[in-house]
Amino acid sequence: MPGSSLWRQQGAMTRDQGPQQPSMLDSWRISPAYAASDRITIDGHHYQTVENDKARRRSIIYIKDPRHRPYDFDTFENLLFFHLHEQPRAAIQIPPDNHWTIDPRLPFEKPLVGYAIEFFPELRADTQSKFSRRQFELANDSYFADARGLTTLRQVFNNWKDKTASLHPVLTDPLLMLPTLPVSAELAGFNRSLQLPPPSPTGPLARLDFDPSFFLPPSRTFPVIADDIELMKFMTERLERNGYTVFPARSLPSFPNVVFKRAEHDFIFFMTLHRTETQDIIIPRINPRDFGIALSNQLGHETMNAMENAHNDNKLISLRGGIQTLPSHDTPTGTVFIVRDNT
Repeated sequence: MPGSSLWRQQGAMTRDQGPQQPSMLDSWRISPAYAASDRITIDGHHYQTVENDKARRRSIIYIKDPRHRPYDFDTFENLLFFHLHEQPRAAIQIPPDNHWTIDPRLPFEKPLVGYAIEFFPELRADTQSKFSRRQFELANDSYFADARGLTTLRQVFNNWKDKTASLHPVLTDPLLMLPTLPVSAELAGFNRSLQLPPPSPTGPLARLDFDPSFFLPPSRTFPVIADDIELMKFMTERLERNGYTVFPARSLPSFPNVVFKRAEHDFIFFMTLHRTETQDIIIPRINPRDFGIALSNQLGHETMNAMENAHNDNKLISLRGGIQTLPSHDTPTGTVFIVRDNT
């Protein structure tokens, strides 16, 4: 199944690798007597189409097997996994008369989660699956696929491949899809805290978790990183291996943090780093003036300018990340996580 360990080991290869048979598209033709708004005529033949947003001009549509029901995420993933060549086909208008013609290329080369695996390889499998599902729903503005959503997904995957700015920035980055978690109010004499959502293989995308198999030492024990500098290096490596660019630190930190960005959008991420053995992150009380001076000294002028510009444009995203050690019956296990907060 898509997203399973076997599927990942096979490098996101699809099962249906045979050449496209013209007879298959021939079998998609429907009778002219079939009166429906979701059909189109191409070269004198009638085809059923994937739902279109009628309020928008149709420049790309998708014809489909008329036996297929509307595609939700699971249905579409299974189709791409088991029967790649039965996926809907794009049809485009050709000038000067703008007649419709079927694009011979497959819209998708593999299941959607395969793209998440390719461009965010170190995320845990359940995180990749949740990310792909949420991306599908946001692109289509629905639980079901429509023509505009399928085209949007193709554009995003091309942005990843080419490392170019996207017209759909939120869809390019799982960090931009995370819910904003509240930080407790500051009370006299008490530190603030943030409660982490529990790591779970099911449910919505609430946190990013990384697959330990990419960084566990030969002993297979989860790394204990007590030094702040080493923690920053460790998290920087995780980010860079998954397509992010980390701003260099100018001096030793007074508290561990990383600032980073991604080529597909112009948001800037500021992430403080933590270690926790519970579901809570403790956030020490810091004088705002002292915090600003320490941060400026550590990050330098260029990074601070980038953060200030992003803040002014409402594009500075606050994150918390690090290592969460979890209790176990035998030996402690852990996860590397990232969440988004409201500070």
